[in-house]
Amino acid sequence: MGAVIEAPHLKFPVTNATREASVRSAVLEAAAPAPIDEQVIERAFEASYALTMNLQQHALPEAYLMLRRLSEPTGMEVISIDHGPGIPAQVQRLLEENDQPRAGASEDGIFLPRRLGQGLPRVKALADRFEVFSKPNIGTVLVSRFYETGYRISKSFPLRCGVVSTSIEADGCGDGWGWVSAGACFSALVVDGLGHGPQAAAAAQAAVASLRDAPDTSVEDYFPRANAAMRKTRGGAVSLCRIDINNNSLQFAGAGNVEARVFRKIRDSGLMPVPGTLGVSMTAPKVHITSGEWEPGASLVMHTDGLRIRFEDRIRRLTRNSDPVVLAALLHRDHLKGNDDAAVLVIHDTRPEIA
Repeated sequence: MGAVIEAPHLKFPVTNATREASVRSAVLEAAAPAPIDEQVIERAFEASYALTMNLQQHALPEAYLMLRRLSEPTGMEVISIDHGPGIPAQVQRLLEENDQPRAGASEDGIFLPRRLGQGLPRVKALADRFEVFSKPNIGTVLVSRFYETGYRISKSFPLRCGVVSTSIEADGCGDGWGWVSAGACFSALVVDGLGHGPQAAAAAQAAVASLRDAPDTSVEDYFPRANAAMRKTRGGAVSLCRIDINNNSLQFAGAGNVEARVFRKIRDSGLMPVPGTLGVSMTAPKVHITSGEWEPGASLVMHTDGLRIRFEDRIRRLTRNSDPVVLAALLHRDHLKGNDDAAVLVIHDTRPEIA
């Protein structure tokens, strides 16, 4: 399992003036440049437009969509985020209980034309994965994903990972991430390439590729490997966390400004990187490896300095049973500095919390 060199999200503000044509343009922009199934794009557009109309009707101002192309597996992700009053409880129950088959395709996979039934039920029917989180005084996050034909969602591994990232430049995001699993071990990294734009993106890609190409590498051995790969780039800050669900343990190390925090039932604790930058010298910075406990029901948050996060475990606990991208979206919404690329990665352990 892994997500490697994924695209950042395209943030699409929704106003009363937003029209169908601009929604389609945003979806096409997020889907480019690599090929993607036209049926996936059409479903993502229909859902995005339905979400736009929902936001216009119920959640303005300060409402927006986050769109990105998925590469592993191929597809698209559409997230609707607002500061609105929240979805009524009875509507949430209807959306959660109505597990109808996706209405966008027939049994042979042929896409069907638009049919009756708009709004949030229509979005759920179009999506391969749909989730709603809504609370008064917090707002609403709606997550929908659209995959190419043949993909099946695996729910066997207990750790779920979600990311939200944005770039301040259109031609490249310097904040990247990756995650891989090897047996019972799950490794996740977040990287902040120096600066912005294509060169920063190249540094981030080199760091992520170093993890992708050696998923069994130890935390200690990863940093010299990544440092060598990033020597061909301008370098960057990198933090890596490795979780062993068999031993309920974690190891963390980082160089630079990518911070992390692990949340457990009784307490949470910060995981701090050492000063330094990978890729700027022949020798990698000497990192300090922090070893600690992991446990069923725990969560991990890692983020770049494009966000100034004041951690509140209340929000984490409210979203613990949701897709982790829900918490990532809320943290990004509420703590974005706005003058830098930004990425936040969240891992939830879906096993029941210890008694």
